[in-house]
Amino acid sequence: MILHWYRYLPAPYIRELKNFVAAGWSVPEALVAATRTNSEILDMDDRLGTLAPGKLADVLVVAGRPDENLDELAKVDLVIRDGYTVVEAGKVTIQRHTVAAPRKVQ
Repeated sequence: MILHWYRYLPAPYIRELKNFVAAGWSVPEALVAATRTNSEILDMDDRLGTLAPGKLADVLVVAGRPDENLDELAKVDLVIRDGYTVVEAGKVTIQRHTVAAPRKVQ
C-alpha cells in the first residue's frame, strides 16, 4: 500500500511542463498553457482555466514559487476541490459525511 499517494501524482504533469520550458517557453507561459490555454482549447474558458467568480475551480496552494521552479508544484500544502478541502497542511483530509434521514415512500 502506498501512503500519501497524492504526492506522486504531480510528477508526470511537472515533467510535461518542463518539456514546454525545454522547448523555449518560460515557466509562467507553461503554467498558463496548462490552465487557461487548455480551457480555451476545450471551449470551456467561461467555466474553467482561471480563478474568477462563478467559475469552477480546484485551488492548489504550494510551498514555494512554482512560477520560478516547476518542481515546487509537488510541495502541495492545500487543495480545495468543489468547495471542499481535500488536502490540508500537506495531508489528505476526508470530509465527514452527514447521515441523511431516510426518505419516506409515498
